[in-house]
Amino acid sequence: MKPILNQIQIDQIIKRYADGNVSCDSIAKDHGVSETTVWYVVNKKGAYNKSILPPEEQDKKRFWSKVKKTDTCWNWIASCNQSGYGRIGISGKLITAHRYSWEIQNGKIPKGKLVLHKCDNSKCVNPDHLFIGTDKDNMDDMNKKHRGHNKLTANQVREIKRKYIRGKITCEMLGKEYGVNKSSINEIVRGKSYRFYK
Repeated sequence: MKPILNQIQIDQIIKRYADGNVSCDSIAKDHGVSETTVWYVVNKKGAYNKSILPPEEQDKKRFWSKVKKTDTCWNWIASCNQSGYGRIGISGKLITAHRYSWEIQNGKIPKGKLVLHKCDNSKCVNPDHLFIGTDKDNMDDMNKKHRGHNKLTANQVREIKRKYIRGKITCEMLGKEYGVNKSSINEIVRGKSYRFYK
């Protein structure tokens, strides 16, 4: 329920009610609201409850309730995407939990940047384990730590893009040629992965 009264009106109603010499019905008529609204105000119920957190704070509280902290990683214990990253709905948008954790701690993520894990634990939302980087930083980090499915070299990615642009070859054919699945090739030619290899 959204308040229909401003803070000055709320304070006036509470003061008049506290004085004790006027009825809820009379207060309601004076302010052009229902007697029920006056009851909600004086009993601090619904939208007039001062203990209700603003939406941003409610999101944060809900977020942290889905985190199990250990001595090192703070693990997301709720819903995860297919890649194993936690996810949460914030303001009507589904976002990854580690990105939201970064934003809580540091503010907005710069456009075109990723939030990467120092710990390589996709469920970790500990802000101390997160850092900002680019696609290239992410791939370099994957290669350095020998993780992920990075089977293709920069030259192979460039060849795939050139061959696909020339035409007469499908993603499936390229996938067989380079030993990866056709969806990986599709991501490359659409610019969704390996974007930094021009």
